[in-house]
Amino acid sequence: MPLIPEHWGSRTGANTRTGSFQADLEAGLTSDNFDISSNVRNGDPRTGLDRGDEIKTIMTTEKCGFDEARKIYHERALKSHNIDPLTGIPLDPKAVFFLPRT
Repeated sequence: MPLIPEHWGSRTGANTRTGSFQADLEAGLTSDNFDISSNVRNGDPRTGLDRGDEIKTIMTTEKCGFDEARKIYHERALKSHNIDPLTGIPLDPKAVFFLPRT
């Protein structure tokens, strides 16, 4: 039995991975801003990008590139956690946080 339950990897209980960095590269999950070709060249043994399947789905449904899909995914994740995607500030009126003085 693992020390940490697998479902702790995400809020939904699912850890979506596409299989390998090679598979991610072939699926178009790379860009000049987020280049995974060195992972493939160096034989990175990890299972590829977290949430790669979700990013690919966004690319298909929104008809956008990898970078834009990552941005959309990130904004949706922030919104689902009640965080303003433009400012990064929690939207919960009871949230307490400190901003630097200007």
